[in-house]
This record gives sequence, structure tokens and C-alpha cells, in this order.
Amino acid sequence: MPRKYQSIIQDTVDPSTANNTYEIGQQWTNITSGDTFVLQSQTYGVSALWCKITILYQEDIIPIEFCADGVVVAPDAAEDYTNTNAKLRVRKFAGGAVNDIIFQWPVPKYMDVTVKPQFLVEYVISEAAPAATKVVAFSLAGYCVVNGDDTNAAFGAAVESSKTYGAGAAQNDRDTTAQSGDVTVTNLAAGGLAFFNLARLGTTTDDYAEKVAVTNVKIFWKRL
Repeated sequence: MPRKYQSIIQDTVDPSTANNTYEIGQQWTNITSGDTFVLQSQTYGVSALWCKITILYQEDIIPIEFCADGVVVAPDAAEDYTNTNAKLRVRKFAGGAVNDIIFQWPVPKYMDVTVKPQFLVEYVISEAAPAATKVVAFSLAGYCVVNGDDTNAAFGAAVESSKTYGAGAAQNDRDTTAQSGDVTVTNLAAGGLAFFNLARLGTTTDDYAEKVAVTNVKIFWKRL
């Protein structure tokens, strides 16, 4: 049966050697002589070559008002944020402190759990705009349980996602942090139930002193 790849770029040199770089969301594989691959519904036979595979992520959106208070200090309660025609449900996370929340994520049944999930945070600048070089940063840590497991377990290592501002930010702007690196979710299993702890890193990486109005968290994952 031919292997299926989402995109193919031929390269006769092993890309893992010096002077070659990896890209976020991409990986390399070797296709040997006589192998086949499928691209855009067409099957191809090949001799030895290297191929770059672009991992196409699915995304799930977790509205912030669905989240429970965390284990350190909770952000403000959910409220309406209004900017003329725009009306959003938000929770404001303080600057200069660690505010955190906990939320659940039903792990998709057909998730490829060999590819770790990633995340970003979507928010509105609800207060005075950040100056150039200011950073807004969050971290996410998670664990997963399956049928018969105790719902309480230890979170995995926290991973950061941040945004560094340049000039021109304004109050009422919508922003997101960058898509994070891989989040190691302890005991991640397809069809399980994951619990995540999201925290604003207001005492370390994050140096923007004002509150930010978080609207949702996006979880990126790869389907089988």
C-alpha cells in the first residue's frame, strides 16, 4: 500500500546533514528505491530521494469562559468586552502576576498522538497599548486520562507561547501569541480526556504590566 504524504519536495541530499534546517510543523523522511507515494490522488514510483513532509494541523478552539479557575490565582471572571460593533466574552489576565485557568480537551479519536499538540492564545488589548519590545506570554501544561483512570494526575512540562510587540500597537487590537512548540501531554491517548493548565507568565517572560482580555485558546493537533 502506498504511503500518503501531504506535500513532497524532492531533495537528493539527506536534509538532516549540516547546512540544512528543519521548519516548524515539518519533518523529513527517506523514500527508498521501488517505494511509492501518493500526492494529490496520484501514485508515483520513485528511486531513492528525500522528501519534506508538511504536517497539516487541525485546530480546536476553547472559549475562555468554558475554563475553570486555576491553581495559583484566577483571572477576572468572564465578562462582556465591547468595542462599538464588536462584543466578546473574555477573561482578563493580570500583568505582573501569574493568573491561571484549567480546561478540559476531549482528545480526538483519530488524532495521531505521535505528533504532539501545540497551542496559541487569542486576546484583545483591553487596556493601554504595550510599548515596543514588551512581551505577552503564556504557558500550557497538560495530562491525559482514559476510561478507568483517576481524573487527577500530574501535568507535564509547561511550554511557552508569546508575542513580542513592535511599534504601533493600539488599545482594542485583537492579537495572538505565536503558535507554540510541542506540548508534552502526560499519557496522551487518542479518545482520552486531557486537562490543561494555562498561565500568564506575568512574573517571568511577560513584562507587559496591563491586563489582557483573553477570548480563547487554540489547540493544534494532527489527524491520522
